[in-house]
Amino acid sequence: MPRSQLGMLDQCCGASIIGPFDACCNNITAYDPARQQCCHGRVVDGTPPQHMCCGMQSYNIFGEHLCCGGVLQHAGPEVNSMGCCGSRLYNALTSTCCGYTQLIPRPNYNCTQMG
Repeated sequence: MPRSQLGMLDQCCGASIIGPFDACCNNITAYDPARQQCCHGRVVDGTPPQHMCCGMQSYNIFGEHLCCGGVLQHAGPEVNSMGCCGSRLYNALTSTCCGYTQLIPRPNYNCTQMG
């Protein structure tokens, strides 16, 4: 359809025409931003601020998961005491992450002494 035939608020999304309340994911797929979001080029259910992208997935930030380096990790009910070290999940009450790669047990958590 020529641009002159589009409504003033319409826009193109790939081969489709979408209205003013729709959004376009990766310039290919139309979606409803009131119910969905675009996570790295993939349309998924859930919307911010309660749902965030982790890689190509959406997760509830108030649930039992953490996004560690783009990898969705199940932390369980102890999620508030868990942390990420790179893409790994760890218990922040018992360990410390040094340099985003190395886990060391507490209370000996002086990262500057690590070789």
